[in-house]
Amino acid sequence: MIRITPLPAYKLYLTIGGIFSSFVVMAILLSFIYMPYDTQATVYASKFAPPSAEHLFGCDHFGRDVFSRTLEGARLTVLVSVFGVLIALTLGGLFGSIAGYFGGWVDNVVMLLSDSVMAFPGVLLALVFVAVYGSGVYNIIWALGIVFFPSYARVFRTGIRQLKDREFILQASIIGVRPIRLVLIHIFPNLMPQLIPAVVIGLANMALSEAGMSYLGLGIQPPYASWGKMLKDAQSYILEAPWTIIFPSLSLLFYILGLYFLSEGISIRFGLGRHAK
Repeated sequence: MIRITPLPAYKLYLTIGGIFSSFVVMAILLSFIYMPYDTQATVYASKFAPPSAEHLFGCDHFGRDVFSRTLEGARLTVLVSVFGVLIALTLGGLFGSIAGYFGGWVDNVVMLLSDSVMAFPGVLLALVFVAVYGSGVYNIIWALGIVFFPSYARVFRTGIRQLKDREFILQASIIGVRPIRLVLIHIFPNLMPQLIPAVVIGLANMALSEAGMSYLGLGIQPPYASWGKMLKDAQSYILEAPWTIIFPSLSLLFYILGLYFLSEGISIRFGLGRHAK
């Protein structure tokens, strides 16, 4: 009798997350090698053409190739989420480290600033930022980075407050190690179990926020293709041409679910997840 040993919880989550995420990664790699059509080329004779060998995902209401636009949307979504997280991580690391290391009134001031940003719904605050400064790709990245930095600031602050009184940190401080080196070399590496899942889930939140902004018309603008904008354009034709909304939706779903599963698997592996023992 064959006995099947179930995978540990974290491996199961990582496997599922890896499978979902790999679809988006492969789409991005493919987009640099093979882009079958110009994403803005309008061929009215192909309007609402169904999926076929010529157009794998069909065509939209302008006769544009949905497959090509989905590939471009993958590139832009990952671009926004990665660089948005980098900005949020940098700002959060700076403010959170200052608050956690010095404590006292410095901690109160930094956390008051952080709480002020978190008091507003993230997407709403990003929409205000984009409405004021414009809806270019770089403005969207900065808007999302600023909106999401408080969550990373709290991770850094909490971790540094827990570690700064440890014996090895106190010994390094006694022998004259400067605070900047102390934080960068001795404390940050010990924050990786908390930071890595937060970064992965941040990528998903950034992508979801960008899609929401594009759906509302204040995200990525033409001539670039965006999953959120594709969903907005296709909603009026969901019954007439369902493929125009199915494929962008599945792409966004795979990316978000893949990152959520990866984040949960990493958290469980480090003993931080909801299913960790």
